[in-house]
Amino acid sequence: SYSINVTTTDAGGLTNTKPFTISVNDLSEVILPTLSLSSTTNAAEPTTNGAFALTLSTAAAENITVNYTISGTATNGTDYTTLPGSITIPAGQTTATIPVNVIEDSIYEPTETITIQLQADLSKYTLSGGQQTINLTDNDTPGIILQSSNTTTREIGTSINFSVLLNGAPSQPVTIAITGLDSTEGRLSTNSLTFNSSNWDKAQTVIITGVNDQIDDDNQTYTLTLTSTSSDSNFNNKTATIDITNLDDNDTAFTNLLKPLPYSY
Repeated sequence: SYSINVTTTDAGGLTNTKPFTISVNDLSEVILPTLSLSSTTNAAEPTTNGAFALTLSTAAAENITVNYTISGTATNGTDYTTLPGSITIPAGQTTATIPVNVIEDSIYEPTETITIQLQADLSKYTLSGGQQTINLTDNDTPGIILQSSNTTTREIGTSINFSVLLNGAPSQPVTIAITGLDSTEGRLSTNSLTFNSSNWDKAQTVIITGVNDQIDDDNQTYTLTLTSTSSDSNFNNKTATIDITNLDDNDTAFTNLLKPLPYSY
């Protein structure tokens, strides 16, 4: 601002001086709204969705597009539906929501995190609290997955197989022992399997071959038990079972009858 004096003279020659103050506004100085981010709801399988909330201190006259980055231990597009990395607050509005819609699966995972970091745009808004994190809680129990389409062998030597894998990534190696085999009825290709954080979801195959016991003993069923051992307590002492039936091949029991020898006189 600055001041000037204005002097006037009337028809009679009388003068009058009066000071004026003139203020000039700097039109380049625009007060921007403040944009803040808050985490409103944690997510959980199977159907509890999470959310982040964006809030402008004052509504803008135009649409405000906000870009953001995504991080955390949960995987975008796998653990929750894909977040695009940008959201628009419509003109005249002060809020918008980033939804985190969970994807239900059967994989065991520890509680994971989703972190949003807003990107600044100093031509449209200033940031306050531009990073927030929510949790994503799993609903699955760590354990052994056992899959088989056929559980019947035959004494004539036919084979079947079953596959084994874990339903989550262990932090330490997991050894699975297979016990309960009736060796008079079946033979295993292996009695031990090992999994780790790299191969936990790669199925390993166990082959069972029927054994002929040369006895007419009808069909025989036995139970195989799979038991895990690991330093990872989540995957230690987990069990799974499978019943195997070995079909008899109808061996016939027989008795040798000795004929009496003829007497000689």
